[in-house]
Amino acid sequence: MSAQEIGVRCGDRFSTYPQLFDRALRATRGLHELGLGAGDRVALLLRNSIELLEASIATVPLGASAVPINWHWRGDEVAYVLGDSGAKALLAHADLWRVIADAVPEGVALVLLPGEGGDYGGELPAGALGWPDWIAARQPRAEAPERAPMSIIYTSGTTGRPKGVVRTPVEEEQREAMSVMLRELFRLGPDERTVIPARPAPGAAVLPFARPLHRGPAPEPPRLPLRAAEGLMVRLRPHAGRGPSQYRRVGHPNHP
Repeated sequence: MSAQEIGVRCGDRFSTYPQLFDRALRATRGLHELGLGAGDRVALLLRNSIELLEASIATVPLGASAVPINWHWRGDEVAYVLGDSGAKALLAHADLWRVIADAVPEGVALVLLPGEGGDYGGELPAGALGWPDWIAARQPRAEAPERAPMSIIYTSGTTGRPKGVVRTPVEEEQREAMSVMLRELFRLGPDERTVIPARPAPGAAVLPFARPLHRGPAPEPPRLPLRAAEGLMVRLRPHAGRGPSQYRRVGHPNHP
């Protein structure tokens, strides 16, 4: 498998890892120019996408923390996380942002990504930046990364207000132990694939996201009738973590 075949696939889009990290480090420079640095928080209101990974990676070299927000949440829930985390910037898909725009505190820098329609749904709001042009106009930031918490993941809030859980960087010995565990537990080979029928958000298992990073690219299953989706998973021999409701959510949205 060549370097051009290894990367991240989301729907019909594909990015090699060098391309992904190049764009992520361009965003790092952009965040730095907005005044973000070590200890700051960057909220992410994004669907499953390559840009979600890029935005998450972009915070790391600054020593800032990504704060992913469940994109199914609405105004008061998003407002709580923004306030509780003290986020200084919000990166959001434009159509998601328009639903919760009134909940965004003043002074939070706003970077918008094209929504599901492939555009911003109108003019960019005053002061907002458009992700594609924003990163294209910058060079990747090359400074050595700060050491800081990697991200802050909020719980689902089933029994009360969501709680922010700080994820700390993995030590080298922990990384090696994880690598050994993945090899022994899942027996993944270099040419195998891992299907992730889950969103990288609160409630989703951590290991499904470590596995594809350890061994090859991670295709995201398309929207298929349930039996077809299950057949895809069997053919790919995936190792996948998912909650009970996700067995049906990988299928067609109108499937009972």
